[in-house]
Amino acid sequence: MLTSDVEARNGKPGSPRKHYKRDHNEDFNKFQIAIICVGEVLEGIHITMPYSIASYMVRDFLREGSTDGTVDEELVGTLTGILASIFCLSQFLTSYGWGLLSDRVGRKSILLISIASGAVSAIVFGIGGSYTTAALARLFGGLLNSTGGIVKTMLAEKAGKQLPRAMGYLGLAWGMGSMLGPMLGGAFANPCTVFGPSFPLCGPGQLNNVRPYFLPCLVAAVLAAITLVLSIIFVGETLPSMQKAAPDKTGSVELQKRSLDLEEGSHLLAAKQRKPSARSYLDFQAGPDAISDSSSSEEFSGEDIEGSVMKLEVPDLAEDAAHISFRLQDEQASIAASCRQPSPPVQPLADISNRSENAVTAIGAHQESEKQSAEDHGVPPAVTGPVLGPAAPPGAGTGTGSVMPGRYAELAASEAGSSRGDEEETLLEVTEAKHRVPWYKDFQVVLALGTYMIVAFIFNLLDEVRPIFASAPIEVGGLGLSTNVLSWPLSFGGLCFILFACVGYEQFYRAVGCIWCSRAGVITFILAAMLVPVASLLPQHKALVLPELFVAMAVNSFADMAAYSGSNVLINAAAAPEATAQVNGAGQAITSLARSFGPFLGGYSWGLSITAGFPGHQFLVFIAISAVAFASQFLYTFVDLPELDT
Repeated sequence: MLTSDVEARNGKPGSPRKHYKRDHNEDFNKFQIAIICVGEVLEGIHITMPYSIASYMVRDFLREGSTDGTVDEELVGTLTGILASIFCLSQFLTSYGWGLLSDRVGRKSILLISIASGAVSAIVFGIGGSYTTAALARLFGGLLNSTGGIVKTMLAEKAGKQLPRAMGYLGLAWGMGSMLGPMLGGAFANPCTVFGPSFPLCGPGQLNNVRPYFLPCLVAAVLAAITLVLSIIFVGETLPSMQKAAPDKTGSVELQKRSLDLEEGSHLLAAKQRKPSARSYLDFQAGPDAISDSSSSEEFSGEDIEGSVMKLEVPDLAEDAAHISFRLQDEQASIAASCRQPSPPVQPLADISNRSENAVTAIGAHQESEKQSAEDHGVPPAVTGPVLGPAAPPGAGTGTGSVMPGRYAELAASEAGSSRGDEEETLLEVTEAKHRVPWYKDFQVVLALGTYMIVAFIFNLLDEVRPIFASAPIEVGGLGLSTNVLSWPLSFGGLCFILFACVGYEQFYRAVGCIWCSRAGVITFILAAMLVPVASLLPQHKALVLPELFVAMAVNSFADMAAYSGSNVLINAAAAPEATAQVNGAGQAITSLARSFGPFLGGYSWGLSITAGFPGHQFLVFIAISAVAFASQFLYTFVDLPELDT
């Protein structure tokens, strides 16, 4: 019934937030969800892969331009941060625009553009022989890439009530990408050194010898090409207005879009059916002779509605709308006849009709059909108002001398006390639907985006500082590790991430809930960040340093999965369904902004700590990151989303 549908869409009674619930009956298609999430894996690779190779690339670029072959480590940190930041900064400039465009051309098209541009950007980044070329490749890749926002929107539209489960997969995808990026960079960079001169294209003047950082970029591009083909073949469009109509149980497809005009009008009619308004008393000021018997309405509530202008092909929807209209008119006539005195003037419900001109047109056409049906059955036609039904017939009595039958008198006595309060409540509900607060003025949406931005900032900053610290010479407080050695703890962290996602994440999420899942991830992040510089206090021997880094990466994997997945669920729970694409586009933009500042601040801060030169300076950057993570816990106390508990 439409009444119960409206109640379900508006949330629980008394709930401070009444967003429309997503009514998805589609099965949870793991295969399509997995392919969509691979797009997030690719974005993680594109963002984080330069973290493990950019510092080495910059050193090589500076060394080639130096006469004595020495480089300034402070300059290395600054240029590395800028190179890593360009991709996310350019994403910030275009992500929201891509989200708006996806509302017009569809989600799938934007996803395919993002994947393809990422592949091209990776190739140019690896094959470029100068800092300028590498920077332009990152700029190009970021401007045309909005994978993160589009993927989140597609999952929100496709998963429905299983959104937390889908966001768990999304968190797994991002974690895998953020782990695979540095791992691929560390494992495949300098292949002629790591695998020996017998490796293909390692001869003098050949590609892998001249461009030692091309191979990891090629691997990333191949993964993107495979994902592009799979997405074209298997991923369907999720934008509701562009989904292909499928036959329902009656075989009809003409109204598979659910006729937004009739749907909005039906919601308004259903609301007025539940709560009689003061307008009901104004429409009729008549005696009992103006009241049609309810049976006369039922006589043409069936087959004659088939001749309606709407020509509905979906029987259930048409029948519900017709019954609501007839029952509403009969109820209005009964209540109005019970009134002995005219009610005070009440503002007409023209504002309701303004909610959607198409909705009013649909209702008007429906009422014209009812009027014609009534005339065909010998029922006197009624004059209808702009939205609601019959006005007083000519000559109807309105004076105090009107006599009311007993059942109408009882009805008037029972309804008079609560009608005005109900009318005000109904108008408030309609006003809320008409003037829904824009997402950027919704405190809970802004709060969810803010917490997600902080999560992206601190993890991105740590991902940038970790390889700079690990590759820095021992004499300046670093670990002096090569790219292939650094890839070992990063690979172990990726393995731990996958194990936690497959074995323990779902149970952990169910035990603590969305908010504490995200908070636990941020708290654990502090431990993961402080474990990294502790390795510099150990004797400089790989047998002791690497196990400590393995532990740090395992802790980081848990924190990454919990914080990101919880934050993504939080954003999509706060956003109204009609604003999902815009909110996720905005989320992609602000997180890209945070990630653009993260690498730059990380590299610059590391350079400043080296300049400080006092013992233990290598801890400064990690302490600062941990302080930001600790302060962010305060924001979660303001989260108020009752639907997360349902």
